[in-house]
Amino acid sequence: MLTDQPAQTLFLYPTPVILHDLDGAGYLNPDLTERILAKREADAGIKRSNYGGWHSEVDMMVWAEDAARVILGEAINVVASATADIHPHGKRDFEFDVQMWANVSGPGNSNQMHCHPGALWSGVYYVDVGEDSPDVDVEGELLLVDPRFPTNVMYMPELVNRYPDGKPQYSQTPIRPKNGRMVLFPAWMNHSVRPYKGTRERISIAFNLMVSVADA
Repeated sequence: MLTDQPAQTLFLYPTPVILHDLDGAGYLNPDLTERILAKREADAGIKRSNYGGWHSEVDMMVWAEDAARVILGEAINVVASATADIHPHGKRDFEFDVQMWANVSGPGNSNQMHCHPGALWSGVYYVDVGEDSPDVDVEGELLLVDPRFPTNVMYMPELVNRYPDGKPQYSQTPIRPKNGRMVLFPAWMNHSVRPYKGTRERISIAFNLMVSVADA
């Protein structure tokens, strides 16, 4: 006789997205704000995924080296603990190369959907989210896209899987900015930034981490 055993669902191959709040951000961010705004005054910047706003060249390690190293050092420590080397001959030593740039976004500015080819990890650090109270929602969230999209909805729109807690799996996940918060995610992950609706400018820093095996 068959017994009524509960089904077990395995959620395989999750995508890591890391939220990390920096200690000392209250001291670091005012200095970064001053440097970034001064750089914007001296440099027209470039156009990438941004609709409006200012996007610096990817050389922030040059014009804000000491502050940049603080952020990147934190990022490298975090992703190193979340990355495993499964080489059959044992753990290897790795070197990190970086690209880093600043963004200043005004009301209505956004970033179109994109990913970062050529990197292993990508991240964003929020210097000044542009809202004076955490109770005020000015939108402009980082939007991360499920790499399996459209999955179920291709067959039947609005039919999605459930997480173990019963909540539905949406194809896009918004991450609300917070001063001093770093968000790290795989560089292949499609992402965008929703239109920002605050009255003050929002200042953030984005970066890519490239990894190679160190010379023996």
